[in-house]
Amino acid sequence: MVSNINNINLSKNISKEILDVSNQNPIGLADERSIHLLNIQVKQFTNDDIEHMAEDTENGTNDIMQHIMNIKSNEVKKDKAEENKVEEAGVKGEKPNLKRKPENDLDDLWPTVKKTNRKKTSFVHPDIPTECSVGLKTIKSDGYCSYRALALQLHGNQIQYTKVKQTMLSHLDANYEFYRDILCNGHDNIMNRVINRLEFSITPETAQHTSCSSDYWFDALRDSQIAADAYTTPIAVFTDNTYWKSVLYLPFTIPSDTNRHPQPLNLFHCSNHFSVVDFIPSRTRHMEWPSVRPYHKAGWDFLGLAADYKTT
Repeated sequence: MVSNINNINLSKNISKEILDVSNQNPIGLADERSIHLLNIQVKQFTNDDIEHMAEDTENGTNDIMQHIMNIKSNEVKKDKAEENKVEEAGVKGEKPNLKRKPENDLDDLWPTVKKTNRKKTSFVHPDIPTECSVGLKTIKSDGYCSYRALALQLHGNQIQYTKVKQTMLSHLDANYEFYRDILCNGHDNIMNRVINRLEFSITPETAQHTSCSSDYWFDALRDSQIAADAYTTPIAVFTDNTYWKSVLYLPFTIPSDTNRHPQPLNLFHCSNHFSVVDFIPSRTRHMEWPSVRPYHKAGWDFLGLAADYKTT
């Protein structure tokens, strides 16, 4: 039934990803995390292993065929019983019952898993446990995708992206010197570019633009921090490019309700587009979130606050 396995060549194909990160080690929020070059040693199968697998396969196939034969035998018995009933009904002058149970399908051999209302999980990113997400949410591609992604999570509708930009701009204007020194290395010209990005589409001169060029696209490094502060909520940024590490932006601003522990907002960067990871909130409570950038401690020192990162 199962042919002998004679010539089996096993090749070890190890996929290695080289993750090049910055020289500065980020501050770990959940723990001290480090990335190592993958060096996985794969043990090859021996001839004895192959023979055992062949025997298991043959035995398993025999069991299945025996199960099929038992099913067919039961069908023959049932068919014979139905024929006898029809003959008896004909003798008595009764109308025979010609209904017949459908033949067995694959579920008789390999029963399917019982259906549940639980959402089907999906792999999105190596830093996100598969059981914590169900995929990505669709965000419109018009140059404002990042602001749309935040608006969807903050206001329940991505068309509120101009409201997000206005909130970020107001917070930036109120804390100009702080962000100039912490995020822009003290350069006013860099700050002006940040302001121009946020103003585009919300000032009277630019409000009519339904899309924007790359000059006004979201800058994850700076704009994520401003958004986190404006809404006093952490923002996790994931990317499909393994060259860049996932980052968590903690707000410098402290929520008025210290008992409030919001789930981080998230942005998923893929090529030139931002979308949103569709998390399952009940499963992310114990999830390990990405690391925090080193400049964050400098920001706390600037504000005269003690940076207290949980290590457990």
